[in-house]
Amino acid sequence: MLIETMQAIRDEFHLSYKEISDRSGVPLSTVQKVFGGVTTPRNKTMEELETALVSFIEQGSPRWLGASSFEELMIRGGHQDLVEQLDRYGRMLEEGLVAEEHAYNSGSDKSNKNIDDKKILSFLDKKSGSYTVKDYESLPDDIKVELIDGYFYDMASPSKIHQTILIEMLFQLKSQVAKNKGKCKVYIAPSDVQLDDDENTIVQPDLFILCKKDMIKDVKRTHGAPEFIVEVLSDATRRKDMTLKINKYMNAGVKEYWIVDPDKHYIIKYVFDNMEMANIYTFDDVIPLEIYAGKISVDFDVIRDELEEEFGD
Repeated sequence: MLIETMQAIRDEFHLSYKEISDRSGVPLSTVQKVFGGVTTPRNKTMEELETALVSFIEQGSPRWLGASSFEELMIRGGHQDLVEQLDRYGRMLEEGLVAEEHAYNSGSDKSNKNIDDKKILSFLDKKSGSYTVKDYESLPDDIKVELIDGYFYDMASPSKIHQTILIEMLFQLKSQVAKNKGKCKVYIAPSDVQLDDDENTIVQPDLFILCKKDMIKDVKRTHGAPEFIVEVLSDATRRKDMTLKINKYMNAGVKEYWIVDPDKHYIIKYVFDNMEMANIYTFDDVIPLEIYAGKISVDFDVIRDELEEEFGD
């Protein structure tokens, strides 16, 4: 975890240096120096600080930590009746009162007939942390989630501000890629990305760029790591995007990752092949893409003007 990420977590949770010191065991004076950029901490100190900050996150929103069970996820999606019916069916199977090939038919609520109940039955024996891409594909269409390391994470509908930022970024990037006669493609959510072809992970980055032809061919989803990813923060995704996804993207081979905060008007830019390069920008800046050696950029001043015109100050 980088210092910039730690600072963002500290700001998000309104943590004092003393709270971080007490939780991590790192002396208060050292914490102040690390966050103030006065000293370069040892690896052991960074590990202690990271462990402490993660513990604060784990005490936060259960929504960010993921659904504790498939049943919980279904209930959130408005399928309470279906969950109850599946539970009844499961008990009948255990008691030998019904054969599996007659799964969940008599007396079932046909309002849920768009859902493949036989597939969903497979969820009942699984625990959170063991879900796979196959399970992800079996979910009802109205349940929007990401799958990360076997856990489901809720995805809230994007706000108009969120969408305005993404659409403007998409326009700027696509036009510049075309002008430079680039072969890369720019995509925005919802579009599935199966990082490293991992059977336990499907993410939907807000915006991403693909340059490898073999990753573009599959119309169903992207297999592997995009060169460039952008996540626009929201209340529901903030902690996930600023912690969990940083490590997932870095380890999968993503080259460049931007985090855009529409509330505080800043952008954190990570370049993973140079871990010392993590810069913070504002909505006054023109930000270059490192994967294009700075030849392509995003003008956030234009985006800020667009937001002010549409939504006011």
